[in-house]
Amino acid sequence: MLRSALLVMILLGGGLFAYYFLTDTRGRPSGERATDALSRVGDAAMDQGIAGAAKGRLAVCYGIDGVRFLHTWFDDGRLLVYGIAPAGVSAEQIAAEVRALPGIREVEVQITSRPIYLSGASATATHATGLPASNTDDARR
Repeated sequence: MLRSALLVMILLGGGLFAYYFLTDTRGRPSGERATDALSRVGDAAMDQGIAGAAKGRLAVCYGIDGVRFLHTWFDDGRLLVYGIAPAGVSAEQIAAEVRALPGIREVEVQITSRPIYLSGASATATHATGLPASNTDDARR
């Protein structure tokens, strides 16, 4: 599993490098184009890594189900967290949790509180059967 993940990352990085290298139309020598492409790939990997770390930090705090509808985006020290947050979680709480991560200078949070029907296993049972979760066993008999 780890080897295949590493292989995918290498292939994606190589593809991204080739894209940046081949689309550079400024007429510079190949060495400068390669250096610039490598720098851009490194920046993209770092941005995705920090955004992933922020989402991981939120998952530790609120659980996997708690961050199911939350998304993160990072660029140049600024982190944006947006989406539907668990009921009772404020934008200030989310900002406080991710602000301590290294590399993050500024945090913006744009969230909406999650409706009750989007949380937990009972919501799945209710929508799947059309009956409240407490009645699903009775309906199957």
